[in-house]
Amino acid sequence: MNIKKIQLNFKNGYLTPLESDTIFWYVFAKHFSELETIFNKFKAWKAPFLLSNWFIDWKIARPVIFHDSNHEKTSLLEDLKEEKEKKKLKSLNFIPFKKDILRVIFEDPDKIPEILKETYEEDKKTEYISSEMKNSMPRFSQGETVPFVINDIKFSTAKYNIYVKIFDESDFEKFFELMQKTLLSIGWGKWVSRWYGKISLCELVDLSQEEKEAFDYIEQLKKNNQIIVLNNYKPSDTEIDNMDLNKSYLQFINKNTKTSDKNTFKWNMKFIAPGSVVYVNDWEIVGSYYQVWTSFNFWYLF
Repeated sequence: MNIKKIQLNFKNGYLTPLESDTIFWYVFAKHFSELETIFNKFKAWKAPFLLSNWFIDWKIARPVIFHDSNHEKTSLLEDLKEEKEKKKLKSLNFIPFKKDILRVIFEDPDKIPEILKETYEEDKKTEYISSEMKNSMPRFSQGETVPFVINDIKFSTAKYNIYVKIFDESDFEKFFELMQKTLLSIGWGKWVSRWYGKISLCELVDLSQEEKEAFDYIEQLKKNNQIIVLNNYKPSDTEIDNMDLNKSYLQFINKNTKTSDKNTFKWNMKFIAPGSVVYVNDWEIVGSYYQVWTSFNFWYLF
C-alpha cells in the first residue's frame, strides 16, 4: 500500500465540499464505460484504492474524543470565562495533521486546550464565508430579472488535500487521469454554471515527512483497535456488531440517495463522519456500498 495526496486549489469560491463517496460517484458517472472494470472491483469488495474526504492543506478532521476532566471548580466568573473558551475551541473542525498533535489528543489531554487555541487563530486566516447577490431571468418573464442571493460561498487562501491509499497503481492512475480531466474542465458542486467551484489545480503529490509520521501514528493507534475515520464511512451490519460502541466517539452525517421512478421519496442514508474515533474488537472493518436501481455509492473505510 502506498499513500499519496491529491492537491486541489480553486479559482474562486465554492459551495460544495469534496467528500469521498461523492467523488467516486461523480467520476464513475462521467466516465463509466472507461472505468467499468475498476468499478466492478469496488463492487466485488476488492477496492484498488481508497479516498479520504478533502481537508485544508496540512490539516485533518479533529478527532472526536473526550477525556475525564481533572479541573477543580473555582469561582462562577472563572467557570463562565472558561466555558466561553471551550465553546470557541469546540467549533474547530480541523487540526494540524502532525504526529505530536495527535499524540497529545490521545495521550496527553491536559495540553489539548493550548494546541486548539493555536489552531483556532490559524483557522481565522485561512477560510472565510460570503454571500453574493445575483440576477436570474425566469422563463416567460419578458426580459424582467429577479434578484436572488447565493449564501455560504467559501473562499480559501489555502490548498486542499484528498489522501489516497493506493493498492493498484495502474487502476488509480487511470481513475485519477479522468478525475483530473473532469474537475479541471467542469469544476465541482453547486453553481458551476455561475463560475463557482472552478478548479485551477488538481495534481498528485507525495506526502510531506510530517504527514508520513502522522499516518504512522494512526497505524499505531490501530494496534490498540482505535480507528480515526477520515472519509464518509458506512459500516455493514457485521461491522457494527464488531464495534465497541461504549468506547467509540461517533458523529454522523445524513444524506439522501438517488431516487427512482417507483419511489418518489429519497431514501435517507446515515454514515460515520470524518473525525469519528471507532474502537473495534477485531480487524474485519471494510465498509459497504448501496445500490438503488443503477445508482451506486461506495463508503469503504479509508
